[in-house]
Amino acid sequence: RFGGELRAARMWFGDMPFGRDGSWFGRASFSAQVERPVGRLRLVSRSFGAVGVGSDVPPQEFVHLGGPTTGPGYEFHELVGRIGASQRLEARFPVPFFALSLGRYGNTGSYATLAPYLHTGYIARLDDAPPAGQRSVGWYPSVGVGLLTVFDLLRFDDAKGVPDGRWSFSVDVIRDFWPIL
Repeated sequence: RFGGELRAARMWFGDMPFGRDGSWFGRASFSAQVERPVGRLRLVSRSFGAVGVGSDVPPQEFVHLGGPTTGPGYEFHELVGRIGASQRLEARFPVPFFALSLGRYGNTGSYATLAPYLHTGYIARLDDAPPAGQRSVGWYPSVGVGLLTVFDLLRFDDAKGVPDGRWSFSVDVIRDFWPIL
């Protein structure tokens, strides 16, 4: 699964909306998820990257990383810059688990999927000082483990940013359901 986006805009300054006092800015981003079965194991790679370009890029067009998807073990949007990328590598394999009853429809089966992972995020700026409350330029690695249950539709994650991140816990449904939520 691959995706990308290109955006461009112009911001005008002064009294005349179409005057010469303005600046162009834009943003380019990509995402990719690749899965490969290897016996009972499934290897999953999830990548994301973005860059904000222009002379006066507004803060909302910067790259914001952090939180369960783009920076587990770090606060939501704690990592901010003009250039950013994140990469997750995980191995999923079935483990014994108790069956959850679905009433007259049966049960969920007696297995779950365990998904230990390594994750890293990178953030860069074109200016020197980080905004208040945000971290400086560099790599932000983390380690974690996910547990997928109820037919692999529900995911529980626990992660730790290393060396100086925090412990984080999250609950989510698989990405296929995100558009309808």
